Amino acid sequence: MMRKRKPIFIKQSKTVLQCDYCEPNNEINKLNPMWIIVEKRREYNKNFLGVYKGSIYEPQDYNEKLEKLICPFCNSKLIDTGLPVSDFHLIAKASDWNRQVLDLMMELHENDPIEYQLKLNQFKLQNEQAEKIEEQELESRKPHCPICNSTNLKKISGLSKAGSVALWGVFAVGRTSKTWHCNDCDSEW
Repeated sequence: MMRKRKPIFIKQSKTVLQCDYCEPNNEINKLNPMWIIVEKRREYNKNFLGVYKGSIYEPQDYNEKLEKLICPFCNSKLIDTGLPVSDFHLIAKASDWNRQVLDLMMELHENDPIEYQLKLNQFKLQNEQAEKIEEQELESRKPHCPICNSTNLKKISGLSKAGSVALWGVFAVGRTSKTWHCNDCDSEW
């Protein structure tokens, strides 16, 4: 009889940890087949640990080993890069998972903290602008009332249309062809 594995919740460390002897993210992916990482993300995350949080199935002592800076997979000493995990993910998003940019930013973080902060602020601005553009695109795709330009709308359900036909018969034809109802000006179209 096979022993059923219990998932454990893994914590995200405050800083990115690095293992030079194994590829911990590949090991995590083997334990969790649902965590499929695209090739460029796999290359970006290579040798880094503590950047995920979630559930894994083995090893049970994962969190304790991370706290002691020991790799849970090969038991070698982990290197604390000092790079905050939030910065790691911000750099990933801004650089489209480019490992060379990450390596350069880690070098800047170590050697020139002021320049590092300037670059990081640029990445934050870039990220905020991209989010604003995405929000505007989503907002522009929302339906709006042609009369009052409101987005406070309700879709007229098929059940409501059927009820109108049952109640009003042939006189409900005008309502059955409508899709939206504006909650502000009560128009339908």
